[in-house]
Amino acid sequence: MILLTRRDFKERVLERDNEECVICGAEAVDAHHITERRLWPDEGLYMENGVTLCTPCKKKAEATEVSCEHLRQAAGISVVVLPPNFEEGVYDHWGNAILT
Repeated sequence: MILLTRRDFKERVLERDNEECVICGAEAVDAHHITERRLWPDEGLYMENGVTLCTPCKKKAEATEVSCEHLRQAAGISVVVLPPNFEEGVYDHWGNAILT
């Protein structure tokens, strides 16, 4: 896991996902943090914490209508990275624990 600059995070995530939304295939708008960047002391600028989304899918992800697990799977991310103060588990975008 390598911490990136904000610019490198965006460029590398968009490149990995071919500048297409990993959910619907539409043109990409931005690199979205799977786990909210404000939950990280370093903003979570890791490739494993980023996916490319279009505007409608980004809104769904931020509203937790699309799970973090679904985003990872759609982008082919097999490593789950969490902020350092989080225990192992399943969380939504905003850091709320999902009880399984």
